[in-house]
Amino acid sequence: MFLKIEPGNGAVIGAIIAAGISLISAFINIFIVISQSKKQRTAEIITSNRVEWMQKLKDYISEYLSKVRYFYDTTFPENLNEYFGDLGNITAKIELHLNFKGKQDKKIINIIQELNKSLETFLQLKKYNIYSNHEKKKFEGRKKLIQFYFYKDKDLEMTKKTLANVLIKNKIIFKSEKEFKQYIKDIVQKEDFGKLGFDICNELASYINNDIKKCVKKVKYSSQLIMLLTQVYLKTEWERVKVESKKGDASKFNFDEKYNEIKQTVKDKISELEKLVE
Repeated sequence: MFLKIEPGNGAVIGAIIAAGISLISAFINIFIVISQSKKQRTAEIITSNRVEWMQKLKDYISEYLSKVRYFYDTTFPENLNEYFGDLGNITAKIELHLNFKGKQDKKIINIIQELNKSLETFLQLKKYNIYSNHEKKKFEGRKKLIQFYFYKDKDLEMTKKTLANVLIKNKIIFKSEKEFKQYIKDIVQKEDFGKLGFDICNELASYINNDIKKCVKKVKYSSQLIMLLTQVYLKTEWERVKVESKKGDASKFNFDEKYNEIKQTVKDKISELEKLVE
């Protein structure tokens, strides 16, 4: 049975259909607006969190650099244990904040770890490198310095290379690694080094002082390299934020590609610093 449309009813039915279409359109528009609003809010939250994350990284790096700079030419910390504890804490914050899988993140982390090693060596060696006109103080200082270096050079490879000429000159031959190690330990534990002992200690002290100079160079320029690479890193993150704020999605943003593009603007300075810290 079909609906019979009486004359004059067509307008009513048309109005009903039009109203239905308008209602459906309204629902669709509402859905689109809600969907867009939701995406916008999500983008704003992501952008806000990313900006906050960037600010924290800046704060962590700034705190770290404030701790590692200038000790190569100024008075170093009185309490080294406390200092290295603080340094370890801020290093951990940076490592946890960065992406341990990210190529550029790992580069910054590796430089920080290498700088920490050089800084520890420098401060420990400097601590015992006592310059004094008082013979007893000079003797004790050099003794402690060499004892610490033996601790650092556990396999004594560098010690053997350093002392090769002195040992050959004095026709000293060791039958075993153990005998060589014990001989060196006995020398630095004596109250009086003796002439051979002084020759050996002077040779070691000369090498250690060169090691200190290398550490100074690494500490000085590594901090500059960390700052420069962090600036490039944060600039790249800011470019990602701009994409997110406009499009609401940065899934197609190629971080490494943009990073290398920005890095090109300071590539000469980065190359120079990288050579200085090798």
